[in-house]
Amino acid sequence: MRLPVTGELNDHAWEELLSACQPCISGEDKTLKLDFSSVGWSSPSGLVPLAALLNVIRSKGVEVVVTHYPPQDICSYYCRMDFLECIGAETPCQRNRNSGAGRFIEISELHNSEIHADIIEQLSALLEAVSEANDISKRSFIDACGELVSNTRHAYDRKVDPRITERSGALIQAQYYPRESQVEFCICDTGVGIKASLEATDTAGYSSHAEAITAALARGNRNQEQTGAGLGLAALASYIRKNGGSLSIRTGDARKVLERESVSAKEKPKTWPGTIITLRLNVKSDTNLSKSWERMARS
Repeated sequence: MRLPVTGELNDHAWEELLSACQPCISGEDKTLKLDFSSVGWSSPSGLVPLAALLNVIRSKGVEVVVTHYPPQDICSYYCRMDFLECIGAETPCQRNRNSGAGRFIEISELHNSEIHADIIEQLSALLEAVSEANDISKRSFIDACGELVSNTRHAYDRKVDPRITERSGALIQAQYYPRESQVEFCICDTGVGIKASLEATDTAGYSSHAEAITAALARGNRNQEQTGAGLGLAALASYIRKNGGSLSIRTGDARKVLERESVSAKEKPKTWPGTIITLRLNVKSDTNLSKSWERMARS
């Protein structure tokens, strides 16, 4: 089947792509031809889940082919973010490691033990730039981000299916937007999801994925390798309310978005076998992340 990716690529656009790809996910179509010729601005909230989705499709034996590449500036960005490499496509543009150093984290695999500590270190460096929040310390926020990365990795490790010969990895990407004074980062996995993760350690079950998200936000998340509830999503939600940013959680057939004191929830027509978490954080207007991130950007 042919799949045109058009317009702005964000979390809303990804939902449409998820629906469109169902014939490949179900095995009806064995070839997916991607047309990026009309794609627009892309954010981590769309790029990371799309990479994960395409890798899920590839793991089912579907051939994924890029027939039309994006416009030159966007194609360069895709190459720089390792998106094309991540989905197994050819990279038609030269990759410059030094351009934009300190403004982003390339799409990286969280289950790669060699860079796991570096990713947490980067998130710690990123936190030095976010606006202050009185009710939660920077240390607590760093710990919460670390737990989020670790929980995602554990969820990936526990997703064992002998029928799958090539597994889709857990991914992360971050982008700093100086004009908006914001940092956005997205973490995506194809693991067991929040509901199954909570039910693995709780005696009480949950009637829906939305209910499980609410429980995780209220008292933290945990996995089989931990004792007691962690800071996790609960601490992130508390910080977001004070920071003025947003937190989006997509798992199973549910999606919840927190912005300041408001919470919106939607049931989605298609199920995602894992969890997608996107944070948008306000940072100081004079932020320069280059010194904190340049080592990782060069690695």
